[in-house]
Amino acid sequence: MLFIEYLKDIFTYDPPSAEFSLDESADGSLPEKIQNNSAAYVVKDDGTDPSMERTSRYLKKLGIEKQKVARETADTFSTPHEESDQNMRGYTFEGDLQKDKDNIQQAFNKDINADIICRDFLVFGEHKACCFYIDGMINTTMLSDYILRWLLDKNSRNPQLDALFAETQSNRDKGGKAVGDVLQILFESVVSIKSGKVTNTLDEAATLMLDGFSAICVEGCNGCLVLETIGFERRQVEKSENEKIILGPKQGFCETLKSNVVLLRQIIRTNDLINDMQVVGADNNIKCSIVYRKDIANPALVREVQRRVKAIKTRLITSDGMMQQLMERHKLNIMPQILQTERPDRVAALIMNGHVAVLVDGSPYALVAPVTFYMFINSPEDYYLRWQYALVARMTRFVGLFGTVLFPAVYLAIMLYQQNFLPEEILISIISSRKSIGLSVFAELIVIFTAFELVREAGIRIPGGINQALGIIGALILGQAAVAANIVSPIIIIIIAISGLGAFAVPNYTMQLSLLYIRVFFIFMAAIAGFFGISIAFMFALAFLCNTNSFGVPFFAPFAPKTKDKGAFFRGAFSGQKKGKDYLDPLDY
Repeated sequence: MLFIEYLKDIFTYDPPSAEFSLDESADGSLPEKIQNNSAAYVVKDDGTDPSMERTSRYLKKLGIEKQKVARETADTFSTPHEESDQNMRGYTFEGDLQKDKDNIQQAFNKDINADIICRDFLVFGEHKACCFYIDGMINTTMLSDYILRWLLDKNSRNPQLDALFAETQSNRDKGGKAVGDVLQILFESVVSIKSGKVTNTLDEAATLMLDGFSAICVEGCNGCLVLETIGFERRQVEKSENEKIILGPKQGFCETLKSNVVLLRQIIRTNDLINDMQVVGADNNIKCSIVYRKDIANPALVREVQRRVKAIKTRLITSDGMMQQLMERHKLNIMPQILQTERPDRVAALIMNGHVAVLVDGSPYALVAPVTFYMFINSPEDYYLRWQYALVARMTRFVGLFGTVLFPAVYLAIMLYQQNFLPEEILISIISSRKSIGLSVFAELIVIFTAFELVREAGIRIPGGINQALGIIGALILGQAAVAANIVSPIIIIIIAISGLGAFAVPNYTMQLSLLYIRVFFIFMAAIAGFFGISIAFMFALAFLCNTNSFGVPFFAPFAPKTKDKGAFFRGAFSGQKKGKDYLDPLDY
């Protein structure tokens, strides 16, 4: 009963309106009377918002019959801030400086946002104006020396501006419309800044302010002058961290979108290189660039990439990894369908062959589509070495790939079903080392495999100064202690170590993770049916990979289906390349 009385003090019920209002006082508590509209919430029974469940249960216990509230907005809760935001959508600057200031301040919640700066000043010492910017995102020296300094200087005025200001004042005195040409002339002949524009809508001005622009409103001018004053902290271009090579360029992408595009333009110096800037459909308005060569890339491929980027509708995107998952069509496929790389030289080479790259602002990686299986095995260094060295290195990676997948499964199949495959001396040595081991071969393999992955994952996550020491401890001390304690046999340590080294020989991290799942699948099939299970697993994996495609390109191209490209597996003498990859169907092929 006390609980019911408490609810009665919180909720009020008005049968004719069927609206339930909840007010918050200054200290966050709920007062007894809730007629104040400054923090009212309206309950709408549409069954779409899980946050309404608790309120609905309370109302049902009180025996209150809920009624649907017809409203124009689709939100379940409506606050004054949200209502004002909806009213400001599509707001156009009308030349009333005070009204424009109030709307910008309300759009950015300046009353509670400490980094929204509003600076009032007089243009040429006579005309009222206001400058808005976000503290920390602009270069204050640029704003002071190249914008405000000239706008405040009376010597910067000219007869054309004086005439327009006089016309503006005359129109406002007569109740007429404001003049918008003043801002354009200020930008063209007064301020000394490289980029800017005049916008009439608050939405566009707010979006540019979030990118580091400064917004200037002038009394009587029906528009807003937004000028590029970007100056927030950013990481400079540094060496590639995860795709290191001995020969070749050392540069890697950084978190700044413009810098990454410039890195590509430094390599691809052609006028048909397109940088298609898009705003991803997310609440945080992240920008991305779709980069391709117009005279080489297949137009159908470009349209498909653009369609998938524009189709992204999500609340938050912070990195290219999220973009990759949202752009991939086959969500349950463990194989990567888009290449992630941090090397500008590799992205540039792929663009020259007809691929399309997607760069995301705030991410030091580029997404490249479409991809084939061999792109994850090859390294950029293959083309910087003589063909004999590159051929051996590439063959070594393929040996490591098959070793990491098949070696543990083959050992398990031999020990469980086909012991006669081994020479008698080796078989006796393995059996003698397992005399005091209490675990089965399968359990022993799973235990050491799990321990190896645990050490690998821990080595990635801990600080850089400790990961090398952890690797030594995990590989030597832990393995030796496990053997000395008769938990595992020495041969199983060798098997898992070789399998792990084979995975690290693959130059792409996402492919390493994919091979991990394939390796586990082969191990379980070998434990169930020996070599027959391995054969079934191999045929299943081969059929699965042959059925995989990336943006319409078969994953095993150029071998399945076979095309004229011969450089995916074997590397011959370098004689230059005149055409793109035929499996991409480029325009120049």
